[in-house]
Amino acid sequence: MLIEGGLQKIKLTRLRELASNGLIGTICPDGNYSQDIFNHIAQFTSRLHLTSLNGGAQLIAPEHPLHERDGRSLIASIKFGWEKGKGKAITLFSHYPCGMAYELGRSPQEVIFDTLSADAYLTQLLELPEEIILPLFHVDWTPEKNDNKRCRTYVIKNKCLSLL
Repeated sequence: MLIEGGLQKIKLTRLRELASNGLIGTICPDGNYSQDIFNHIAQFTSRLHLTSLNGGAQLIAPEHPLHERDGRSLIASIKFGWEKGKGKAITLFSHYPCGMAYELGRSPQEVIFDTLSADAYLTQLLELPEEIILPLFHVDWTPEKNDNKRCRTYVIKNKCLSLL
């Protein structure tokens, strides 16, 4: 998916521009990755309104098995942050490996699909321009290591749908 352009490196200047007045985001609190993801988000702005549930952004997708239980809670928090002016951009973070995805038997491709679905659903629900919400995928390329991990964050492009 990287080679085909479905996952692209983040353009830091563009994200800093979007997040200059604050950033609303959802992340997964997975202890192996949450600090790395938080540090990554903090590069864009010091004004953060973050929501967090195990599974992160993928839970927002209407077809996700935990949408009714957990996804609606994330949506309510994001909507509150948006309506109260906590940010002018929204990030939807998912990551892999993910303990929640593993427990549900979901593949990296399903996590990516769910994150894109969450983006489309939230864009329509909140009636926002597409460029306001950014679906992001944090990948650990060295999951067997505890130190010196090689993690990268990518923007998930709609092109991914044709590659899945």
